[in-house]
Parts: sequence; C-alpha cells; structure tokens
Amino acid sequence: MGKSAANAEKKPRAAKGADKKEKVPALTYWQQTRLPVYSLAFVLPMVLFYEVGVILVNRSVRATHGYMVYNASDWLIRRLMESFLTTVGLGSFFMSGVLIAVVLVVWQVASRRPWTVKASTLCGMLLESSILALVLPILVYYLIEPMLPATIETGPAFARSALFANVVMSFGAGVYEEFIFRLVLVGLVTVVLNAFTGLNWRVSALSAVVLGAVIFAAAHHVGEFAEDATWPVFLFRVGSGLFFGVIYYFRGFGIAAGSHALYDVVYFVFLAGEGASG
Repeated sequence: MGKSAANAEKKPRAAKGADKKEKVPALTYWQQTRLPVYSLAFVLPMVLFYEVGVILVNRSVRATHGYMVYNASDWLIRRLMESFLTTVGLGSFFMSGVLIAVVLVVWQVASRRPWTVKASTLCGMLLESSILALVLPILVYYLIEPMLPATIETGPAFARSALFANVVMSFGAGVYEEFIFRLVLVGLVTVVLNAFTGLNWRVSALSAVVLGAVIFAAAHHVGEFAEDATWPVFLFRVGSGLFFGVIYYFRGFGIAAGSHALYDVVYFVFLAGEGASG
C-alpha cells in the first residue's frame, strides 16, 4: 500500500521536449511588408503630410480662386463619406485618411498577426519604393515621352505652378488612388471573379489588376479636371496602372502607395511640362 501510494503521489514525467513551446518561424522582410500593420505605419506619414499640406495650399487657393483643390480620389472619398454621414445623421468630420486607417486596422485585426513594427523594415520599404518609383520615370523619359503630346494638362494652372502644391497632390495620388483602384477595386473584383467564375485566386487577382488599370486610366479622363482623351495618354495610363497593380499584387498596398507617390514627386520635380504623370 505504502509503495503504491508513493508511486501515485509522484507526478508523471512530461514527455521529452513537450514543455518547450513550438517556435514560429520569423517573418521575412518580404512577408512583413505585406502585413496591413506595415502598410498603415508606412502610409500614415504620407496621409498626414497630404492632409496638412492640403489645408496650407487651400488657404491661398480658396482666397484667390474661390474654390478648393484636392486629389480627385480624395475628393471622391470625401463626397461619398459626406453623403453617407449625412444620411445617418452625422457631420462630415471624418477625413479620407481616417477611412484608410480604419480599413487597415480592421484588416490587421482580422489577420490576427502581431502588431510589431520594425523601423528597419519601414526603411527597407522606403528604399524599395524609391527604387520602384524611378523605374517609370526612366521608361517615360526614354520610351514613352517621344510619343506623347507636349502639352498635357495635369491640373489647374495654379497647381502646376506651385511645386509644394504638386508635391502635396503627389502624396494624395499615391495613397488615395492606390486605395481606390488597387486595395478596394482590385480586391473586390478578385473576390467576385474567384467566387463566381471558378477562376483560381491568382488568375482572378491578375485579371482584376488588368481591369483596375483600365478603369484607373479612364478615370483620368472624366470629371472637373479631366485630361483630353488621346490614345497615347490613355495607353500610358493603362501601362502605369498595370505597373502599380503588379507592385500592389506582389508587394502590398504600402509599397504601391509609396512608389506611386514618389513617382509623382519625381515627375513634378524633374519632368513636369515635358510629359505625363501617373
């Protein structure tokens, strides 16, 4: 009895290695940059710069011209949000940047990924975006520029004459156009094609990138500040839409937005008046 009781009191020995937690492989740089939390951390400074810049730019624009100027995609988001908020009885006090932040936060929560953000990864994203942003200007300058008209209008005269205003609009284009035409449009079309056509996810996504590029190009030729619709300009827009769409598909929203914004900055600083912008 005593021996049995003694044995019963002994705690069973844990299996060898069972008490060790299973190690989860660390995410690589390429995996980290595709997480919503990194897109949020990367685009947030661009959003803040644009929103503050728009306020500063419009102080003089409104006083001089009697109206305000925004990036076209930002203006569309503002109008849609204003209509929705008015319908539900709220004031239009939300900014477009808040909507993007909310979408990325919800996406991050749904992904159940860690919220850790490494400064080294953000620096890598900035370097990568800068390199990608130089690819399109080189193609424009050496290959596409000779085929384009020399007098393409890129916006109202006061915006083209003010470097700061153009840089502000460049960041607005990078963030808000990529949000609408890539994150939202490509994402929704991918889901629809995958669900209702039987196409696999990759084929659906790449098809959505192509469709998004065409819609992206067409959007530049409608609205208050629309450009003249010529085939060379339209095809260039389709090509740039494909370029940023491929970046979005393989590298994520953050780098697509950064590449687009920095490309527009390079264009306005070095190429403005000589060709087309994205």
